[in-house]
Order: sequence, then structure tokens, then C-alpha cells
Amino acid sequence: MRRIKAIMCMSFLGLSFAGSAAADNAIVSVGRDYAVPPRPSQQQIIIVHDSPPPPFELTPLPHEVYRSPFRLSVGPSGVTTGRGLGMGLGLAADFGTGTVGARLAAMWLRGEPQG
Repeated sequence: MRRIKAIMCMSFLGLSFAGSAAADNAIVSVGRDYAVPPRPSQQQIIIVHDSPPPPFELTPLPHEVYRSPFRLSVGPSGVTTGRGLGMGLGLAADFGTGTVGARLAAMWLRGEPQG
């Protein structure tokens, strides 16, 4: 409760001493003359003609590796409430190939040890 009162008091003080904002008018000046062109360079421009690089062969990308339409996954799992750790077993079944599919997952977990 003290913390809430302190926050409200600080907010009130911050808002009560805030001043009003003011800005000047925006003035854009546009001249009538163009920029002075650069002086002509005394250096000669040399153009070198190189033969184009040899063409390279495009190799087609390999296809995606075959994936089974049904996959099973089994592994360890854990659960905690902050006081201890309970271990268990996780099981998942994946259906589909590529980027489209579905997964069914389940876990059998033992609670935290007593005592």
C-alpha cells in the first residue's frame, strides 16, 4: 500500500510541475539560383575493357530429404513448482511431411518427491 501511495504522489508531482510545450513557426527559405556547377576536371578518364567472366553452370538444388509421413518421438520430461523437480517421460507422434503436418504429444510425469 505504501508503494502505491508513493507512486501516485510522484506521478502527481511530476504532472503538476510539467510546463506547457511551445514551438516556433517553421520557416523554409528557397533560393532562386541553382548551385554552382563543379569545375571541369583536368584528369583524363580512362576506360578499360575487360573480357566478361566465363559463365558458370547452375546446378539444381537437391530436393528435400525424404521424411516419413509418421514419426514417433520419445524422451525425458520434467516438471517443477519451484521447490523440487519431478521427472517423467514424453511421447509425441508427428503426422505429415515437409512443412505441413500435425503433432500429438503427451507426458507422463511424477510429482515432486515427498519429504
